Amino acid sequence: MLLGFSWLHAQLGGTYLITGNSDFSNGEFATIQEAFDSLMSHGVFQPGVTFRVRNSWVGSPTGQLAEPPTIQLSTYPVIGPNPLVTLTFEDLSGPVYFEAPGQFYLPVHRKRQVLYSGRRG
Repeated sequence: MLLGFSWLHAQLGGTYLITGNSDFSNGEFATIQEAFDSLMSHGVFQPGVTFRVRNSWVGSPTGQLAEPPTIQLSTYPVIGPNPLVTLTFEDLSGPVYFEAPGQFYLPVHRKRQVLYSGRRG
């Protein structure tokens, strides 16, 4: 039982997929916010983590449509100097649009990446 509990607190590292389905044991998150929540609670180790948004997330009621109005990322624990966090949309077959009614609209194109580097925590 203790071994099953210990993996819940392991830092993230490597590549994870954002697919519209939650399956952490297979490296999948339903939403960008779920991935960021895991990052904030578990942390990241060197050299960093990449979150790849997949086509199955687009338009999915458990994926893109389940995202909160504001996707938040704040401090998270790290192991090592400045592990890089990358959110990439390069796996998408077309542009995706994030909208905040009456405020802004942001097209996210296939090659757009959001990089975050810095010691946090």
